[in-house]
Amino acid sequence: MTWAAVVLFLCQLGAFPGRTEAADPATMSGPSAAEPSGMVTTVDVDSPHQLPDRLVQDTLAGLAGRPFSRHAIRESLDRLWALGLLSRAEVDAISERGGVRLRYRFERSPYLARLAWEGDLGVPRVDLAAAAGLLLGGPADATRLARAEADVRALYAREGYFGAVVTVTAPEDTATAGRHVAFHIQAGDPADIGHIRVIGAPGAGALGLLRAFGLRQGERYRQGRVDDGIRAVETRLRELGYYEARVTRPTPAWDRNTNRVALDIDVEEGRRTRLAVTGSTALDEAALRARLTFGDAGVVDEVEVRASARRMETAFHEMGYPFAVVTGTLARDGEDRVANFAVTEGPRVTVEAVDFTGDTSIAANRLRDQMQTRPPGLLHRGLFSMETLDSDLLVLLRYYRAQGFPEAAVGPAAVAYNAERTRARISIPIAEGPRRRVGAIAVTGERAISAPEIQAAVPLRRGDPYDRVRVDDGRRLIERLYARHGYQTAAVSPSTAIRDGEVDVTYAVVEGEPTRIGRILVGGLTATREDVVLRELPFSPGQLLDPDDLAEARRRLAATRLFERADIGPLRAAAGPYQDLEIFVREARPWRLDFGLGYQTEDGFRGYIEIANDNLFGTGRSLSLRERASQRGDLTELTYREPWLLGTPWQGQLIAFRQQQEEVGYSFESFGGAASLEQYFINWPGNFLRGAATYSLREVRRFDIQPGLVQEGITGGTERLASVLGALSWDRREPQADPKHGSFHLATVETADSLLGSQSNYVKTQLQTSWFVPWPPPTLLAMSLRLGLAWPFGDSDSLPIQTRFFAGGTTTVRGYTLNAIGPRDTQNNPLGGNGQVIANIEWRFPIWRWFGGAVFLDTGVISSEVRDILSAPVFPGAGAGLRIATPIGPIRLDLGYGLRRIPGENPLQFYLTVGQAF
Repeated sequence: MTWAAVVLFLCQLGAFPGRTEAADPATMSGPSAAEPSGMVTTVDVDSPHQLPDRLVQDTLAGLAGRPFSRHAIRESLDRLWALGLLSRAEVDAISERGGVRLRYRFERSPYLARLAWEGDLGVPRVDLAAAAGLLLGGPADATRLARAEADVRALYAREGYFGAVVTVTAPEDTATAGRHVAFHIQAGDPADIGHIRVIGAPGAGALGLLRAFGLRQGERYRQGRVDDGIRAVETRLRELGYYEARVTRPTPAWDRNTNRVALDIDVEEGRRTRLAVTGSTALDEAALRARLTFGDAGVVDEVEVRASARRMETAFHEMGYPFAVVTGTLARDGEDRVANFAVTEGPRVTVEAVDFTGDTSIAANRLRDQMQTRPPGLLHRGLFSMETLDSDLLVLLRYYRAQGFPEAAVGPAAVAYNAERTRARISIPIAEGPRRRVGAIAVTGERAISAPEIQAAVPLRRGDPYDRVRVDDGRRLIERLYARHGYQTAAVSPSTAIRDGEVDVTYAVVEGEPTRIGRILVGGLTATREDVVLRELPFSPGQLLDPDDLAEARRRLAATRLFERADIGPLRAAAGPYQDLEIFVREARPWRLDFGLGYQTEDGFRGYIEIANDNLFGTGRSLSLRERASQRGDLTELTYREPWLLGTPWQGQLIAFRQQQEEVGYSFESFGGAASLEQYFINWPGNFLRGAATYSLREVRRFDIQPGLVQEGITGGTERLASVLGALSWDRREPQADPKHGSFHLATVETADSLLGSQSNYVKTQLQTSWFVPWPPPTLLAMSLRLGLAWPFGDSDSLPIQTRFFAGGTTTVRGYTLNAIGPRDTQNNPLGGNGQVIANIEWRFPIWRWFGGAVFLDTGVISSEVRDILSAPVFPGAGAGLRIATPIGPIRLDLGYGLRRIPGENPLQFYLTVGQAF
């Protein structure tokens, strides 16, 4: 016999929006009032609409195979409603042989499946998408669409399109309940500004305020520019002394016939206030005027005059005049008011000494290091300020608490002045009290995370100095640990108890319930496909919500270069079992034009120009054409990039190139192409592990070969080279352009073979490791070691010269000219070699703000054969340089001296380039 019970359906009341109960879950229909009983055998889902299977199935998991329970059914319905997907839900409990079958029947709420902008828009699509605020996958009911339409109309009005016609259509896909929303727009022409009038400003002068307003008749109307103009008028009125002036934003009066907007700016000047300052020599009137409170308050009265006087006094105190007194009065001068400020500066005071009294266990020098109040020194003016001293007392108290003195008392300080009151001797009393250390650290209430894992997250260990701030830091870190495991509402309460002179700390945890990701809603897209955003996310619906994943998603979306901005956040408080995530992006312009000019010692003047589309057809694919040129040659590259090859995280790249280059002793030109694959196995800020494989095929023609190279077997003509290169790099530098700490490691293996289409056969491998260690901070010790080995094989008895190793110059061994190290021909042209060792050590130090310096020692070896690498001559170089920090990396000026003389070479070499040597 079948027993059916309609348990829940959507109406307008109840615990969830639009929900009420039609019948109690126990109410059954049929000849018997008996409730279904036994095990739940099957859970079926029936819906006229397509639903996110994973989310729905996760909410119903665990019902089958368990005894029938009205409570369990109600909990499952609560979870389903928390998804925000449904407009109607019913469940039937059907008794059958062997148990009970549950049949859930759902109807989905209307949602946004597609969004289009059509017609004469007049406004960029990205601005329209931001104004509408609609989210793919989000609600698309009539109320939400009406609000979006109103917001879009408001945007057009702000941009001056007062006659814009906006129509919204939203046909529904009956199979999915998704709506294909289209905004049909006829923007028309933007309005111009007609007349502009300033009303009610006889004292300030309407003409001067119109100049401050900044807009002229005939200019295009934009609300944002009008608002800027109003702020400029308000600023001008304050400069003229009208601190109480009120400026009303003009309501645009649009004339449809002329398509012009009339603006009437209403000004209530109020009374003018003049400023009169007497007795000040340390601070000029402009500095004191900046301390007035009149502008912020919009009122000039005795209260604000006194408040302004106190702020002026503080300015004098900060300049080392602790006895300064400022008296403010308000008087009349005809129609104007005059704010008079009389200053009595007193002497300027410097700190003579800072002493501490009391039985202190911490050395006085350590205490003075915590303070800003100190005698004059190389980097300190030593000016005395009572406000600074009061702040220092709080810093000292915090320092004592951090050292395990919870009952410490610091101050008040006693200040003794000399007879002229120009020097101050400060005495600070300190009562340390007993020193406490951390005892046992315990955790209670934990279930989802083990106590040892929680204790490892706490910044306290037994025996550490007891510090209440660090105890509270532990609370926050435990809550963050729980949040990373999906428990967004977990609450942690620390308590302490003194036992045997130690402070035991107990963290009581109330875990709450885990929160999973519900819907992922994407907004702001106009050209980019939704899947381009979703594939970059490190999470998916149904996963536990981890706040760190949200930060990683923002970083990944920014790294695509497809978006100017990407905002990710919850739509509602994480109190339920599911949390919707909203991703709202602002697309960058797909087309870009980049260019740059520069100079490098070895290349001379150089530059590049690139035109690219970074978002072909909204897929995230890119195509670019780049030309780089210098005094030594040029390189043209056409590059196509596939960010997700065949739907995998692997990135694909195709390159076609043409190059012409002048080397020492010969020149070459080449053309060809390359295909590569790469993937980031670790892709976190400051930690990148990348693997890559590249196949390249190129034709190389050598010409203008010096006779000495010809004698060594380097001949002209054309040669085809084809190779496969594998690379693995691990980059932990931060930041990459100018590292302050971290390391970089690289390993590559390249093979050229006739089976690949090459006329030369060789194997070439390179290893590099670089380390950047703050030592001592803020200076930096940078070290690098590079090893290169290559062997010809098969029919080849030597490597093509352009594939050999070379050293000498700004990025290898400074103190030598380009490629000067290693074997040479009879005309002193470098031959390169099959073996390479380069070692660098550099000590970088700041000098002033964006200006720094460095001293370095480089050394290098180039050997003709790998077997000779240990016996080949070593070429060391040493020197120093300057660094100028810029947004694109440091400008580097180095002077190197070659410690091993090369005949015909100047051992003193100067280098100018952008970027560090390694």
